[in-house]
Amino acid sequence: MPRGRRTFVARVVEPAVYDPYTHGRIFEEVLNHIINPEITEIDDLGRGPRRPEEFDLLIFPEAFAPAPSLLVVLDAISRLQELGCVHVGLRPSAAKKHLFSVPQIEELVTSLKSVPRSVAEDLEAFESWLAVQDPSHRFNLGCLFAIDREHRLRICLHPKMVRSNLEHSAIPDEHMDQGNLVTLVTLLPSDRTMLSQTIQPLICSDALDLRTDGKTPPPDRRRQSKGERLRSDARSPLLVELFGSEA
Repeated sequence: MPRGRRTFVARVVEPAVYDPYTHGRIFEEVLNHIINPEITEIDDLGRGPRRPEEFDLLIFPEAFAPAPSLLVVLDAISRLQELGCVHVGLRPSAAKKHLFSVPQIEELVTSLKSVPRSVAEDLEAFESWLAVQDPSHRFNLGCLFAIDREHRLRICLHPKMVRSNLEHSAIPDEHMDQGNLVTLVTLLPSDRTMLSQTIQPLICSDALDLRTDGKTPPPDRRRQSKGERLRSDARSPLLVELFGSEA
């Protein structure tokens, strides 16, 4: 992505009220504000429309955007020439339950691969991981997306790896199964004098020092050197590196 500065700018969207029925609209409106700067407010000095501030990473909360809203936004931004990374927690719909069943995830992946200018290969490792999951499991998902220097839409799906206290339940539909998939995303500026950035998408309690079902270390301790891979089984997560081309 084009960069004119050496700092890494991250911005956070945090609604004042938790209301899943409005989150899809908020998500779409924030991205629309970025896509259509001409409709933004006039500044105090009357100098014309004020362009949205630039960012490298725009962050939305966990379990935030309904999957249909994500698809609407991705279809819209696929026409853009550039866009920083956007990370958002997902939910199947605006309904109360935020966990995805395996069939719902499969349907989402199929829809994502059909978004214009998306790179289907970005989802192959996630699909391979999903193919060996128990069909009865429920997962909490996050999505990271961006436009790369070739104006392609890059999409990364990843499961939450560490269950929060609120995701323990005797009811199967409300009990989160922990994902054993580690994802690293490397961002390479088009200006080769700028340093690359490697980020690991996490969801809320993934960043806490809590034990997982497989008794493996927390996600932020699982990073491996380039070229090293971990087997995808109950005890060792699969390490996936995406966006290796310049983004």
